[in-house]
Amino acid sequence: MSLRSVSMRGGQETQLADTLTPAVEKRHSRSQLLFLEQPHPLSRTERDFWSAGKSDIPSFGCNPWDFYEKFLELKSGTILVVGNDRSTVRAIQEYDVVRSSGEHDVETATLTHQSLLSIRHPNFVDVCESYVFESQVFVITEYVGFCLDDILQRSIRLSEPEIAYVISQVLAGIIFIWSRKLEHPRISTRNVFISPNGEVKIDPTDFPSSDGQSSRNMECLKTLMLRMMHATNETVQNLPAESCSAEAVSFMAATSWASPCVLSDVSL
Repeated sequence: MSLRSVSMRGGQETQLADTLTPAVEKRHSRSQLLFLEQPHPLSRTERDFWSAGKSDIPSFGCNPWDFYEKFLELKSGTILVVGNDRSTVRAIQEYDVVRSSGEHDVETATLTHQSLLSIRHPNFVDVCESYVFESQVFVITEYVGFCLDDILQRSIRLSEPEIAYVISQVLAGIIFIWSRKLEHPRISTRNVFISPNGEVKIDPTDFPSSDGQSSRNMECLKTLMLRMMHATNETVQNLPAESCSAEAVSFMAATSWASPCVLSDVSL
C-alpha cells in the first residue's frame, strides 16, 4: 500500500478490530500514545497544499529578550519562551553570525534566514519572526512538541504503521520543497517534530551540513527510518518481520534512485 493511503489504512484497521474483537484487551504502548488523536494527514495536506507558499517573516533589529521571557531550555538547545502577554508559548533559537573571514555579517545572515525560513506549509514549523541583535540571529517559532531525537532517546519504539505515518508526512513536506524549488532544509531526527495531536512538522531553521541529510537527497528518508527502527544498514536485515517488513526494505532501497513523487506511490 502506498504512502498516500497509509493514514486511511490505519483508521480502517482500528475500526475493524473494535468491531470484531471487543473482548480482546487492546495493547497500549508508549509510542502509540503519541498518535491517539492524529488527524487524517494526507487529506489535510492535499486540501492545503496549493494554498501554501512563501511568506515574508517580520525581522527586527532589536533585543528579543525585551519581548520574551525564558522559562525552559531543552537539551537540543531550543529555548521555550512566553511573550509579554504571557498567553502563548514559543520556541527561540540563537545563531551566531560569522563571515568566512571571521568577521560578523548580520545583514547577509538576515537575508539568508529570510529566504530559508519563510515557508508556510502544514508539514513545516511556523516561523513567527526573527531578530538580529549583537551579532546574533534569534528565530522565534511555534512550539510543536518533541523532536524525534527526544522521543528515541527515551527508548520509545514506534511501530511500523507509525513510522510509515511519520515518513508520509515528511515526504509531503519534501514534495512541496521540490515543487516550489525552495532551498532544502536538513531532514533528521533532531528537526522532525511530533505534536501531541499527531502533527509531523519539519523545522526549516536547521541548516543542511555536508552529510547530505537534506530534502535534496531522498536517502535522508532511509536514514530517518533506520533511526526510528533503532537499526543500521548492517542490522536491518536481521530485524523481525513485524519490525521491518519487505515493503519497508523495498522503500528504503528506492530512496537511492526515486524522486519524491515516485516515492509517494511506493508501498510502505
